[in-house]
Amino acid sequence: MQMAANLQLNPMHQVVPTSQRWEVICKGCKFDPKKRVGDDACPFTTLYWDFLDRNQVRFAKNHRMGQQLAGIKRLSDLPELRERAKEVLELLSHGEL
Repeated sequence: MQMAANLQLNPMHQVVPTSQRWEVICKGCKFDPKKRVGDDACPFTTLYWDFLDRNQVRFAKNHRMGQQLAGIKRLSDLPELRERAKEVLELLSHGEL
């Protein structure tokens, strides 16, 4: 519930570059949106990459997903990311995140 309370629609969403947008949305959050793994990794970042990884085959048919899917191949921490994603989902299911 804590994460959901911090995430709000931002009127600058479409005009501010992504990196600056996260700085506005995530201000004051204990998680680092630039990290995928670790206790201080942003759960949204972790789950984003985990979702893409789990759905690579499905998304491969969509030409608009090429750049994102290519990014998965560059992740050196993919095994750790998968484990962290399981942890995050478990914490969310118990309302602990």
